Amino acid sequence: MADKTIGSDWLRYFQAVQQQVLDWNRDHPKATWAELDAAVWRQLSGVHTRMMEDVVAARPLASFSQMPEDERPRCSECGDRLQSRGAKTRKLRSVGQEMIRLERAEGVCPTCGRAFFPSGP
Repeated sequence: MADKTIGSDWLRYFQAVQQQVLDWNRDHPKATWAELDAAVWRQLSGVHTRMMEDVVAARPLASFSQMPEDERPRCSECGDRLQSRGAKTRKLRSVGQEMIRLERAEGVCPTCGRAFFPSGP
């Protein structure tokens, strides 16, 4: 995950979204402002979702099991270093209410047993 080149196929994705908006506009010449706004927003929300998934997947904490032990995230309860339970799918809602699927390492604290997806830089 962390070694993935961020955005390596974004240009192709953006061009496809651009074409979909242009096609929609051509097929709906009498669309109202609100209809056009909604159609463009639907397409752009897909861009947002894709970018969030790619950027988060490339962050170091997405697969912290690859990190040296002394750099791994700490438990927010007791401060011990987390152990990875492996990659799990997590679903979150964005500010725009899009469902974003993230593949991230789930951590478990060996001391207190708390399990969570660590966040951070």
